[in-house]
Amino acid sequence: MIMENTLVSVLMCFYNEKECFLRKSIESILNQTYRNIEFVIIGDCPPNNNLPNVVREYMAKDSRIHYFQNEVNLGLTKSLNKGLSLCKGEYVVRMDADDISLPDRIQKQVCYMDKHPKVFASGGGGYAIDENDNIIRRIEVPTGYKQLLKTSLTTSPLLHPSAILRCNEKSSVSYDENFRYAQDYALWISLMEKDLRSVTNIKAPLIKYRYSSGQIFTKHKEEQQACADRLLKRIEKLYNLIIPEENDKTWKSLLRGRDLCDEQYEPYLEFISNFRKMNSHVSGFIRRYITNLLIVHFLTFEKNSCNKSIISFKYITYSMRECCFNIRYLMLCFMVDLKSI
Repeated sequence: MIMENTLVSVLMCFYNEKECFLRKSIESILNQTYRNIEFVIIGDCPPNNNLPNVVREYMAKDSRIHYFQNEVNLGLTKSLNKGLSLCKGEYVVRMDADDISLPDRIQKQVCYMDKHPKVFASGGGGYAIDENDNIIRRIEVPTGYKQLLKTSLTTSPLLHPSAILRCNEKSSVSYDENFRYAQDYALWISLMEKDLRSVTNIKAPLIKYRYSSGQIFTKHKEEQQACADRLLKRIEKLYNLIIPEENDKTWKSLLRGRDLCDEQYEPYLEFISNFRKMNSHVSGFIRRYITNLLIVHFLTFEKNSCNKSIISFKYITYSMRECCFNIRYLMLCFMVDLKSI
């Protein structure tokens, strides 16, 4: 048992979620084993007038709920900042209006944050569920320092609706309103820019994360990816990476494993070879991880390419493409090492 002296704010925003999802999300917070909470809910000018009534129904039964409604639709990022300004707790727990928190979620997170005062944000794993609450799979998250750094290169290292934020007078937190999407990714990077170890995860599953056709990510995947690309420059600076401007497109294509073109075999290989020479100053495990990631993405593309001439290997030819992936990976790693000398 942990003491419940610390007030915890739970922040949820909703717009047009299904009523049944909203009810389950609210109930999962009200039924938490950790009781000393305030539940700040922001209605972002919802088109369905019944959703605010659902919140008011629960508010009449539980005084811990505080409901605020935007007069106009502000979008998630601005709504979250409005909510943060209204939260009074030392910690703020994020919650989405279509997910479900496991009963001891807040208790586990408060216990962890109390024991790790230098951590400003932490999250956890969970279970992916469908629209009928069926568990699809277990969601694993990176937990070690190195794993978090690696993950942050290509995607958000924390599962946003599983996050808890430290929001006392020493650690003011807000979302960057220049990011309509991927605002969580931008927040984690901004915290890591101050202290690389200020963001982390715990191993325990904390939420049931709903995959549905109405999700923002599902509907706006391209726009989210564009926001993630904008963060890449900040990530490069965070890890002291040197990427020449003329190689920017090649770098993004290889790092993300997308938009690869048959005509650019040699430039891809040349970039991978030069990457380690240009970034010899970068921390060893980061440099090795990025190099290996670039190679894996390149070889996956090369293996599936319609270009049957294996021009990426000037000295070695393989006729059995499907059988040689692992050998090719090792050999290309060796070739990159040779060219980096």
